[in-house]
Amino acid sequence: MGPVQAVATYSAYEDRLMYVESVTPYSQLIGTNLAYVDMEMNTGDAFQQAFPQVLAAYEALVPFADVNPALKQLHDAGHQLILMSNSTRALMNAHLKHMAPVFDQVITADDTGCYKPQTAFFDYVDAHLPAGEHIHVAHGFWWDIMPATRRGWQRFWINRDHLQAPTAVQPLSELPDLKALSAQLESNN
Repeated sequence: MGPVQAVATYSAYEDRLMYVESVTPYSQLIGTNLAYVDMEMNTGDAFQQAFPQVLAAYEALVPFADVNPALKQLHDAGHQLILMSNSTRALMNAHLKHMAPVFDQVITADDTGCYKPQTAFFDYVDAHLPAGEHIHVAHGFWWDIMPATRRGWQRFWINRDHLQAPTAVQPLSELPDLKALSAQLESNN
């Protein structure tokens, strides 16, 4: 039992905990996840003891190198950019410090009262999107691409992991990162 299993266990419990009836403060969700990792890996409270470091790591997350230039390019081309995140407002404020100041709106789980991929998250977004066509761009397949598919939204999957999408979600536009998104959007018009 090593780090790979710990990460997989943490991710599995995070997904499960995001299906609660109401949003758990994200820091509490992290702590609960760590307790489940301890349980699954029989490590006492070793992972729970690392809570301050794990929370600090979440707060210090920075985007991939291609993200800020691509977002700025999209913004400069006149696209409205709306960020949808399972994060809380407090964590998102920490993340936004590392991102280009290009978002017209930021929607978090605090706003929607639930986490993606729950339908209510996307209902909230639908009610708060500007009128007209929109395009959903996301890395999260289960959390974003699947709900966007069910809604009939045009979508781009940022497939950094080079996975094979199920045929049920085709046609699906895929890009390996955000660098080519602006050019792709222009060629689609």
